[in-house]
Amino acid sequence: MLHALLVGTAHAELTHQQAKTCDNNGNHILELAPGANVDDVIAELNAKIASGAPAGRRLASVEGQVFGAKADRPTLVVSIPSASGKLSAFGNSKDAEDASNAKAKVLLESVKGVNFAEPDCLAHVQANTDHDEKVCSGSSPITRPWSLQATCCKNCGGTAQGCALNPAGSFDPANYNTIVFVLDTGVDHHHEAFKEYDGNGNYLYSRVIDVWNYIPSTPVQVPLTDPNSDGHSHGTHCAGSVAGNAVGVNHETAIVSQKVLSDSGSGSYSGILKAIEDVAEWMEPGGQYHGKNCVISMSLGGGTSSTISSQP
Repeated sequence: MLHALLVGTAHAELTHQQAKTCDNNGNHILELAPGANVDDVIAELNAKIASGAPAGRRLASVEGQVFGAKADRPTLVVSIPSASGKLSAFGNSKDAEDASNAKAKVLLESVKGVNFAEPDCLAHVQANTDHDEKVCSGSSPITRPWSLQATCCKNCGGTAQGCALNPAGSFDPANYNTIVFVLDTGVDHHHEAFKEYDGNGNYLYSRVIDVWNYIPSTPVQVPLTDPNSDGHSHGTHCAGSVAGNAVGVNHETAIVSQKVLSDSGSGSYSGILKAIEDVAEWMEPGGQYHGKNCVISMSLGGGTSSTISSQP
């Protein structure tokens, strides 16, 4: 559950894209009633599928996985595949997919203990097409990107200051106040843009303090000694806009990478939901980031998700 979580969407929104399909491949997110038993839910689903009711078709058995279930509102992800691995009503058009998902929703919400069901759609990276550099009117040219001018430049005049700069070396890994959780394709935690050096040019540490991988399903903490996990680069780009050398808004910000999108640039809503729930848990009393200013950055898009949007 989210409590007083500041969610920043600098680039991001989960907006409905009419031209794209959900691509959930028979996967659905179920919000269960408090106290509902996961095994009982799956058993009843399998019984309904075996009898062909109420959807009127026979499918393979349900496979279920709990995603970060909370005691007061557990969440379950189930897959309802046909013999070919997809729902039999699936077609290549969005209308055919919507019709199939609507039938699955009726089936899933008829099960005791299921409050709500929706397709576990895929989200995708959002492209950035504006690469022009600009400067404030009346100021001398500056080497920092135009985005920083738009973000921070108020009364530049002729000073050419643009954003107030935090000098390299200003990040203190033992005493920072703000963390940005980047839910994306991952972050290259070895990238030069996040490295801090001392006055003699010796490497000190990175502003990327933690790395998690939610692909394909169960979250795994990635050791900081491991190679780069961002095989796409979109997440690294977004993290650079936050805290990268020369291009980031604030060099005093810590970055936590949560890879919810694959190297091809897509990922499930259930993985995104689990990542959001983890941030909330880390913020709670006793959590590793309790007392910090926490921001979530999601530069991704897809169909509307009631499960994610309803997080209180």
